Amino acid sequence: MKTLIVLLALIMVITALFLRLLKEYALTQKDIRRSKQEFEIQLIKRTELLDNAKEMYEMEKQLHAVIDKRLQELEKEFSHATTKTNLSSKKTERFTESYKKMLSSTLKLLKVEHSHYANR
Repeated sequence: MKTLIVLLALIMVITALFLRLLKEYALTQKDIRRSKQEFEIQLIKRTELLDNAKEMYEMEKQLHAVIDKRLQELEKEFSHATTKTNLSSKKTERFTESYKKMLSSTLKLLKVEHSHYANR
């Protein structure tokens, strides 16, 4: 009779250990699935961010191209304007040069400022 009680207690202990291990296994599997889903979500978010960054880079390149084109047009226009009109007045020449420098620096500042805010 004592051996039967000991055997029954041993079976109960083994069953309890088995159930505990089974519960641990189920929790581990659940954590693994959750981690995998979180990883996939993070991967999707990072891919979207990368795509957005590429779009912003392309838009920035287009903006810089337009600004560079405007600067070249400005340079071309003012260099021709001085030769065509044959400016004799020093004041007019200084005004034209100052205006040209101001427009050029403004366009360059726009380019730099856009780069600064795009990198944030």
